[in-house]
Amino acid sequence: MGINPTHFNGVYVPSHEPTVCEQPWLSFAWQAANRVGREEVAEAIADAEADLEGYLRYRLVPFWEVNEWHETIRPVRKDLFNLSNTGIRGFAQTVQADWGYLVSGGIRQKDLIGQGDNAIDFSDVDGDVEYEEVATVTGGVAVPVGTPECEIHVYFPASNPMVATGGEDQWEIKPINVTVVGALATITFRREQCVLPELQLEIVPDAADSHHRGVDGGLTADANFLATVDVYRVYN
Repeated sequence: MGINPTHFNGVYVPSHEPTVCEQPWLSFAWQAANRVGREEVAEAIADAEADLEGYLRYRLVPFWEVNEWHETIRPVRKDLFNLSNTGIRGFAQTVQADWGYLVSGGIRQKDLIGQGDNAIDFSDVDGDVEYEEVATVTGGVAVPVGTPECEIHVYFPASNPMVATGGEDQWEIKPINVTVVGALATITFRREQCVLPELQLEIVPDAADSHHRGVDGGLTADANFLATVDVYRVYN
């Protein structure tokens, strides 16, 4: 989209004030009279993905389908039943799933790793002394040996007042970078992905600029971002 990731997540850097075309994005359109919010863009993308899935007949990313039922062939007479699970010609019965490209059978499992509330640190990797780009889960996270990196997921902590239940998909932080060595997972992600959600609902303009609104992402503004995250293992 050609948008600065910090601005798209509603963050600005005081030492590098955005121009008119670089205004921080707000969460909802109702927070500004003539601006589109992130949620509206997300809905448009979700609609486009749903259209693609409907055409392709399979999910764009791995997904667990649940509670999908299909009837099999039964004898015409209701007092009979099919003991062999075969059709009238003696062949095994088949059913067609609603979605193609089956990866595997199984049940989705989501387990909290550790006690939750894993501390995170911020670092200025490019050394510009303006913005700390990367968030790192402090000290790594202990995981079972052999855990695939794709099974490690990060969420806003259940301790945050805006989060009703820990591990909700709507509060997942992604994309993230995960490296598993032995039984230790090193997790990093962009700092602007963990803005305190209550601040993104702020609708009062800055007193110095009636049009400029956003979350201060300066080097001394760590209090505007999450201090901890919950780490889960999501697997089949």
